[in-house]
Amino acid sequence: MKRHHYDLLYKFCTSLAVVLVLLVVMAIWHLGSNSMIACGFTGAFFFHVGSRPKSKHLLWAVATGAGYGTAYALLGTSFGGSALQAATGIGAFLGLGSLTIMSLAMVWTDSRAYVEPLRRALVLPVFSLIAGISMDAVTKARPPAYDFYLYAFDSGLGLTPGASVVKLFDALPWLQMAAPVIYALLLLFPTLYDAWGLRLGQRSSLMTAFAVGGVCGFIFYQICPGLGPVYVFGSRFPAHLPDPGEFQLAMYHGAGARNAMPSMHMTWALLVWWSAWELTPLARWIATGFATLTFFATLGIGEHYLVDLIVAVPFALLIEAICALRSERKAALQAGAVALAFTLSWLLMLRTTAVAHMPIWAGWAMVVGTIAVTVPIQFALRRRLRTTLRRAQLFDLAGELKLGPAPALR
Repeated sequence: MKRHHYDLLYKFCTSLAVVLVLLVVMAIWHLGSNSMIACGFTGAFFFHVGSRPKSKHLLWAVATGAGYGTAYALLGTSFGGSALQAATGIGAFLGLGSLTIMSLAMVWTDSRAYVEPLRRALVLPVFSLIAGISMDAVTKARPPAYDFYLYAFDSGLGLTPGASVVKLFDALPWLQMAAPVIYALLLLFPTLYDAWGLRLGQRSSLMTAFAVGGVCGFIFYQICPGLGPVYVFGSRFPAHLPDPGEFQLAMYHGAGARNAMPSMHMTWALLVWWSAWELTPLARWIATGFATLTFFATLGIGEHYLVDLIVAVPFALLIEAICALRSERKAALQAGAVALAFTLSWLLMLRTTAVAHMPIWAGWAMVVGTIAVTVPIQFALRRRLRTTLRRAQLFDLAGELKLGPAPALR
């Protein structure tokens, strides 16, 4: 065989391997009915669009996605179950189509145009796989959880956050419908906003922040493990939650994922919100709605305690600081040190009996103080990063310009 024939065989085998791998992933993860994972694959379509591809490539991606959907149906794998699952399943098939077309374009044309979109598009699927395996291992081990301590702190604020949000849901039916939908579509927004920035030609680090946040969140889960009130109190949530005097501080040993403290849903929503300030006013409005509905959903569904969401504020700053180390090392180290101090202080304090003896004013002082200190620091860090980015873009532009010889001075 001639070298040309070997090259064709290599490209054909590589293309076939890409398609087969995606088919297997589609079937194993039940992308037609697993809305959370499906959102991660939908992001590949966002990144494809954000890379400003040729129109025919987008059409091929849609056609290929339809092919994956047909194959999924022929395999007899579960599809839909609700309108939300059906919609995210369709998005996942479009994402598979985009992954295929971007990969094949690189194989057959040796083009590097899709390297960055593909890299970003693969973050969520790979992260979901690793995170799922890791959380399953910890869940099976059932380490003691601090749910009663977390609930005691919330109660010490003079509030029942979950019950209060459920009452708000009853008064506003549209909010009751919208909040759980947004909660389920969490993985859609980081990819949407990162792709939005890609289309505008920005150097976004949102997907990196997403992955770094997931890794750090998993580590912090082990410091102060918690499940969430709906898993600990069951049918007593939200209308019949115990008063502070009705239970003793003790470790909880029941089954369930220890992924409540800090709230990664709220952390990722905050990261999306901060990134939206680099985009358009429309992006900021959508991100504000996303973060607000995430806040209500986490409490109203019973997935989190209020304190989980409070700790997410300095934790989000910590993630931003870690991702900013390469471009703004000094400012990032300073911001990261403050954020780490606040986050660890909360996690360690919530493991102690102090949560049951703290006066209301002290609890609220901690909450307000945490937000009042960390939010301005995050604004300042974002401002520094924006200045550095613009300076880098000016240098890049200057390097691309071909300037003639300078005129002689007279």
